[in-house]
This record gives sequence, structure tokens and C-alpha cells, in this order.
Amino acid sequence: LTYAEKKALGFGTIKERLGKETVKDFDHCGLGLTHAVDPVVTPEGVLYDREHILQCLLHQKKDIARKMKTWEAEQARDADKATAEEDAKRLAELEKFELENTGGVGNYKPS
Repeated sequence: LTYAEKKALGFGTIKERLGKETVKDFDHCGLGLTHAVDPVVTPEGVLYDREHILQCLLHQKKDIARKMKTWEAEQARDADKATAEEDAKRLAELEKFELENTGGVGNYKPS
């Protein structure tokens, strides 16, 4: 890249440096930001603690189960609503049919 292209992309334009508190130590977990007791390294070179990985996976599993229950309840509620609307529509059609066939008299029962 030429100098003009680098300037256009923003290379070398940052005026402040990041402090030590923004960078984790070499032997610290990427999830817990504490010293890794049982370290596991990804192929990309990111260091994690096995316990933090398992805690994160369990948290995600619980979150997915909670969201699934909410979704299933919403689907059941929508199905109930659709059934109720369908029943109301059928009832209205039956009442209309009855009125048309009885000549508008309805269910008249003499006493």
C-alpha cells in the first residue's frame, strides 16, 4: 500500500495508546480474566480455563432451554387463539345458516 492509501484507511492515525489494564496478562483466561488453573488453548492461541468454559456452556444451555420454553408457550398460545377464532367463525356461520333456513324466526318455542 502506498502512503496515501494507508492514510485513507486510517493507519497510524490513532493518537492514544492503550493502558496495561486493557490488555489481559499472558496466563489469564479469556472468559474469567483470572489466572488459568487448568488452561486450554485454542488453535488461534486464545487461552481459556477449562472450568470457565464449562460454566459458559452450562449457562448457554440453560439460556437456550429457557428460550425454548418461552417459544413453545408462545406457539401453544397462538394455536389456542387460532382455534378459538376458528370456533367463533364456525359458530357465526351456523347462526347465519339457521337464520336463513328458519326464515328469520330463530328457535321459537311456543308455550
